[in-house]
Amino acid sequence: MPSRTSKQIARRIDSTYHARPHWLRRARRGLTLLTAIAALSWVAWAFSTKSEASLNPGPVSPKHATFANDCRRCHTGTDPSGFSKSVTDTACLTCHTAPDFTDFSFHNTGVAQAEYEAIHGAGAFAKLDIPDLAARNGDHDGWLPPSGKHPRARGPFLDIPAADKPGRTDLGLWNVFANPDQPVAQPALRRLLNGEARPQPDEILLPRTVALFKTPSLRGLAFSGPYLHNGSKDTLEEVIEFYIRMSRLARDGKVRNAAPELSGILLKEDDIAPLVAFLRALNEDYE
Repeated sequence: MPSRTSKQIARRIDSTYHARPHWLRRARRGLTLLTAIAALSWVAWAFSTKSEASLNPGPVSPKHATFANDCRRCHTGTDPSGFSKSVTDTACLTCHTAPDFTDFSFHNTGVAQAEYEAIHGAGAFAKLDIPDLAARNGDHDGWLPPSGKHPRARGPFLDIPAADKPGRTDLGLWNVFANPDQPVAQPALRRLLNGEARPQPDEILLPRTVALFKTPSLRGLAFSGPYLHNGSKDTLEEVIEFYIRMSRLARDGKVRNAAPELSGILLKEDDIAPLVAFLRALNEDYE
C-alpha cells in the first residue's frame, strides 16, 4: 500500500462534522432549557406563595424527630424571615458554626469564674493573683502543671476549686500557652491567638488565655451531658440560663477576660424552650 502524506490524510478529515445538525444535540439543548425554566418557575412560585410546602421537602429526617411534623416549632408566620421570632440571637453561631457547630477555637464564657466565685464569693476570680509570663516560666514548679521535666510542679491553676484551697482553680489554655514543656503546640496556638492581627509577643498574648477552653460541638448533646467543661450543668436549660446570666455580667464588665462574643448574647427566658428544641434536633442517629 502506498504511503500517504499528512496533507493527504488531512484532506480526508471533515472539518464541518461538529457543525452538522444532529437530533441528540438538539434534544440536549432543549432539555437544558426546559430544566432551567422549571427551576426558575419553582423558585418564583415559592417566593410568591410563601407556602409551607417550601419549608417541608418531605418526611422529617430522623435527626429532627423531636419536631415530629410540627414545622412551626421553627418556622412561624410571625417573623418576616419565616423562622421563629422568639429566638433572634445570632451570637451563638459565632463560635458554634455549622456543620460541626464549633469553630475549634478557645473562648472564655465565664465557666471557670462562675465555678470559683460560687465557692469564694462574687469578685473573687478578678482578685486572683495570676503571674505574667516571666514570673510564671521563671518558677515552673510554683505555677505550671506537672510534666516529665517537672514532676513536682504544683499547678495551682490546673485544679478544681474548693473552699479549703483558695487561689486554686482551672485557667484552661493559660497552662499550655508559652509553656516550655509543651513546645509542639506553640506555633498553632500563636496563629490562633493572633488571628488576622499583627503577631504579638507571648507576654502580651498570655493574659488573653486566662480561662479559655475549647469550644465543643453541639452535635449529639443528648449523649454528652453533663455540660460545660467542668460538667457543672445537668440540662441544656441550665446551660442556656447560665449564658443569659454570664452575658449580662460581661456587658457590665464583670467577667475577667470574657470572650468578646459573650456580651453579644442577647437571649431571653422566652428563648430557652425553642432553643433547647433546636439543640436536641442536632442529635446524631446511632441506630
